[in-house]
Amino acid sequence: MLAASAGCLTLALKPFGTAKQSPSVTDGYCPYIVKMACLILSFSPERLSRRLRAVPFATNVFVNCPFDEEYGPMLQPLLFTIISVGLRPRIALESLDSGQPRIEKVLRLIRESRFGIHDLSRMQARRRNEIFRLNMPLELGIDFGCRRFGGGALHRKRCLILESERYRFQAAISDLSGSDIGSHDDQPIRIVSIVRDWLRNEAHVTAAAGHEIWSDFNEFSRENTKRLTADGFSERHIAALSVKELMEQMSIWLNSPRSRLNSAGGGRR
Repeated sequence: MLAASAGCLTLALKPFGTAKQSPSVTDGYCPYIVKMACLILSFSPERLSRRLRAVPFATNVFVNCPFDEEYGPMLQPLLFTIISVGLRPRIALESLDSGQPRIEKVLRLIRESRFGIHDLSRMQARRRNEIFRLNMPLELGIDFGCRRFGGGALHRKRCLILESERYRFQAAISDLSGSDIGSHDDQPIRIVSIVRDWLRNEAHVTAAAGHEIWSDFNEFSRENTKRLTADGFSERHIAALSVKELMEQMSIWLNSPRSRLNSAGGGRR
């Protein structure tokens, strides 16, 4: 899947003026994905740089992860950690526009984000007759291809690969053998530490210690649940809160005196 995704982008960069001048590019690949990749990558470096300056490219972090209920306890501290160091998570769930194909949204978010975090921990089926998921490897491949072939500011893109088991991914995507990945063992506190350390080194941000971010996240969760309950939200409605609203509440809380990270001056840029 990774090779197919990168190959899709490689073909999209064969010399031509615009995407529609090369109909043969779609041979063997999903035409829609190729078309969108061509639109993204056929920009000149100058035009691409102008477009990236119009969005906060350097502070955007694309999050590619499972969206199932089981992953919720991992996703929330992951998003909180990104916000706590002054960066902005970008995730497909941040907007719900039924009129926009999801792959189009994903391509835009990848193009607009210097950093990408890709969790591949759902590559293996867990139950009989369950189909394992390919969305995460596909989006990782697009991000790789965007960095390798995109030109201009896209060469500065960086990505972190996460998995629940350290070496399992090599059986599924052998092309990644030799790559450094973060193994979180399905432990939320581990994902905080891994993401914090990676962003500290790659984004050169000021970051509090992982255990302090974890402590602040738990305090935020308690206070947010208490506030929502007082506002009349049921437990079910709190669990179903949109990712966009949740991220907004995290940002507000982290910039308030209640956050130890904010009051101590650590972890916020």
